[in-house]
Amino acid sequence: MKLRKKIMDKGERLSPHHTDFIHIDTRRCNGCGRCTEVCRKGVVGMVHILWHKHAVIRNAGCCTGCMTCVKSCRRNAISAKSNNRQDINQNKDL
Repeated sequence: MKLRKKIMDKGERLSPHHTDFIHIDTRRCNGCGRCTEVCRKGVVGMVHILWHKHAVIRNAGCCTGCMTCVKSCRRNAISAKSNNRQDINQNKDL
């Protein structure tokens, strides 16, 4: 509880499901781990609790919005946030 307060005081968000660029839908995630393998910054990690496993955000502040995790997810459990989709689509055209 104290750790969460310290992080929130610094202006950082503590969320296991999203960064400024991506969102993880844990209901769709099957825990295959492809996203953790392709993420060069270590943003995406995995939760393994008995029969329950799925992707989570480990280091949200390190996310650069490269979308390699989004592209690697075959179940569409990781998606680009709607406010960044236009920026991403514009960058693809360059």
